[in-house]
Amino acid sequence: MLNQEKRKVFAEIKDEYFLSNNSFDEAIKLASTIDIDDTTLATILCISEASLFQYRNRGIEFSLSNKSSNLIHLFIDVHTYLHSISNGDRAFVKQWLKMENDYLGDAPILLMRNPNGITKILDYLKSRSLSVIDKSVT
Repeated sequence: MLNQEKRKVFAEIKDEYFLSNNSFDEAIKLASTIDIDDTTLATILCISEASLFQYRNRGIEFSLSNKSSNLIHLFIDVHTYLHSISNGDRAFVKQWLKMENDYLGDAPILLMRNPNGITKILDYLKSRSLSVIDKSVT
């Protein structure tokens, strides 16, 4: 039963923040709200900076690889969990991404540049946010 409650909470968070069906657009918007520059975002999503520039500034579409598509969803999920943990405090999210984390072994923004790093961050945030939800549900 508790797992259903957790899923419901995260579904509500996603519904509130990710209304667009275009996950790539959402990732771009999220990056700008938490001060992630285009160079860093392109690295995180494994796309070229030129492709990101052309899409953002000229509306030129391009095909995303499966790897990039998966990373976009992981990036959005990281933001969703951070939003949940911080109660929507963008200043906290920005600071957390830049600060070295003893458990993760580096600053999360640096780890996100590697697919294994972003997965490690997501696993960490899931464990943190689920404990927050457990406390609020009980």
